[in-house]
Amino acid sequence: ALEAFRKDFVELENNGAVPVILIYVSTYGGDVYNLFAMVDIIENSNKPVYTIGLGKVMSAGVLLLASGHVRYMTKHCTAMLHHAHSFSVGNHNEMQNDYEELTRLNIMMLELLAEKCQKPRDFFVEYIENMRNLDSYINASQCVECGLIDHIGIPLFTTELCVIEPEPPKIKKSRRKTTPKSRKSTKRG
Repeated sequence: ALEAFRKDFVELENNGAVPVILIYVSTYGGDVYNLFAMVDIIENSNKPVYTIGLGKVMSAGVLLLASGHVRYMTKHCTAMLHHAHSFSVGNHNEMQNDYEELTRLNIMMLELLAEKCQKPRDFFVEYIENMRNLDSYINASQCVECGLIDHIGIPLFTTELCVIEPEPPKIKKSRRKTTPKSRKSTKRG
């Protein structure tokens, strides 16, 4: 998913006819490392990026949605916040190492989310803890209150069409000098 995202994003960024990049987000979540790469791509864009949540925006998708320069969510969309999840197998030391990395990623993700939403650094950590550390399902209005989105709905864009009539082709005049044909006079006589 990351490589397709990167490729499509670069294509849109290099297309002079595209003034704004739209990212539609509808996901159950995904890999946190790929999420951070997508956020970095958005942050380094030279064009405005609009994110639009549709249907469901869960887990890692919430930070992707919040990373747009302008953020929308449809009225019936649901967002879900929670701590990062992981699966680990191994000996005690390996699992301890995985736990420490999961903790680092969780803090990084929730602090970045707070930054994107212009909230205090620990806002979403406390928000999730207040929800008893369970999955926190929130609607579009609650997302506005939390600062996850700016607008409820889908952005409307107008396109101005300007038709330019081509000028008729100009006829090039020859610049060759022409001399009148001389008549041969014949004298008779």
